[in-house]
Amino acid sequence: MEAKPIGRLSGIGNQEGFTLVELVVVFGIISVLAAMGNIYYGDTRFKAGDTQAYLEGRNLMSAISDALVNGEDVLFGDGSEVTGDIGAVRADGVTARNPIFTLSGNVYAKISGASTNGDDTVTVYVWNKVGTPDKSGIPTVNSDGRKEYYYFVNEATGQISTPNF
Repeated sequence: MEAKPIGRLSGIGNQEGFTLVELVVVFGIISVLAAMGNIYYGDTRFKAGDTQAYLEGRNLMSAISDALVNGEDVLFGDGSEVTGDIGAVRADGVTARNPIFTLSGNVYAKISGASTNGDDTVTVYVWNKVGTPDKSGIPTVNSDGRKEYYYFVNEATGQISTPNF
């Protein structure tokens, strides 16, 4: 005598697809997981941009400090937003020279200062165009409204200021 399957399993071979309710439940679960992943991914992308700006700012300050210590004749910046090559002109603002540093594509800086007489001060604001939007309420120097990092070097006193991350 053959054993007959009991309960829901008895009709598995006869089913032709999923019910509408089953499909809606699965679609709802996938939608919730996708929304959670999108929120996490967006925050991660912003934080990666901030980290890139912070690290490039530290490397830029190291290059500026080296140029100051070596007494190089270089214009670091005139206070305008820049990206790419930094320090590609001499302190006269005209004569070309090899850049001291190159910023990545999305990283921008606002730099004021030059290396001229051994008593120089250089201020640097660095941010990433895809970094975290600044919600601190403090006005930013960048036109993108992104979180920025402030660096400062005073050659006369040897003071170097770097932000906390």
